Amino acid sequence: MQWYYGFDFGSDSVRTVDASGEIGSEAAWAATRGDEANPFAWGDRAYAFLGRENKNVRLERCMRGGVPENPELMRKWVLRALSGADRSVLRRRRALIAVSREVATGVREHMINTVLSEGMDMVGVVCMDMLHALGCELDVMGDRGVFSLDMGASRMTFSVIAGGRCLRTRTLPYGMDRADENIMDRVREAEGVIVSRRVARLLKHSAFSGMGREVKLPVFDPYTRLPKFMQLDPEIAQSSLNEIVSGVLELCKSAIGGLSPELNEDLEAGGIVLSGGGSLLGGLDVCLSEELKLPVSVAEDPVNAAARGLKLILKQPELFSPLIVDWREGALRL
Repeated sequence: MQWYYGFDFGSDSVRTVDASGEIGSEAAWAATRGDEANPFAWGDRAYAFLGRENKNVRLERCMRGGVPENPELMRKWVLRALSGADRSVLRRRRALIAVSREVATGVREHMINTVLSEGMDMVGVVCMDMLHALGCELDVMGDRGVFSLDMGASRMTFSVIAGGRCLRTRTLPYGMDRADENIMDRVREAEGVIVSRRVARLLKHSAFSGMGREVKLPVFDPYTRLPKFMQLDPEIAQSSLNEIVSGVLELCKSAIGGLSPELNEDLEAGGIVLSGGGSLLGGLDVCLSEELKLPVSVAEDPVNAAARGLKLILKQPELFSPLIVDWREGALRL
């Protein structure tokens, strides 16, 4: 069965894929003015207002942790994505959506019905962990086991997959957003200044590489109430990340503990592949490899792994049809 669109409603971004294979990505935010119902800015343009809102501008988030935070915004995102669709296929519109295994059944039903309500003929569901592994170019349909660690913004998931089936899944109920919050708190405690989330992320990405030690970053002094530039030691970020890294290590050990001898052989041969924004931390793959005594690598384009997985299913529906775990038909349209 041919599918024409894919939707990945992530925690930070909404990603779309069409039959041509083009991947689009925008921040999962919308900005409205006053009591207006329709946003005047979407995506990256709306995200630019974060922390810069005035009393007339209100920011809203579409998704959080793979769950609709604002169902009406999610519906409007679908409308926006379909507004540029090829008119020649509008009579046979079929879409796939990426859904986390952690999403409750009722929420999943709501997501399916939301997409169906926009004139879709059919909506299929693919588990997010399977899409991440597929987007990491792992052979999820093969007999050998593959091992994927998705380091998302709001959740981390370790998956063991073979033969088109997820054999084991382990999840942390937090993601790399917690690291940003930890760093912001530690900078305030250690230096007595306030940093933005953007600066916290810069520090986070330098934590394992040691880069940026001499760079002066913008901070806000709460005592003088004035901005200034100062050097911030990446070790602050390193210590802030200790809790996160410890949690990731325990997640990995829990997921690979007690595997069959055959899967252990597959793990030693292929190692663990990282995806998600957290995998971009410089040197993190080396740190995990040294601690686990296993090969650890970062996928190509790890941030778009789920969207890349959707793209592969759109291009090879016959091969990957077993990965579609649920589907619904819409109303018949002439």
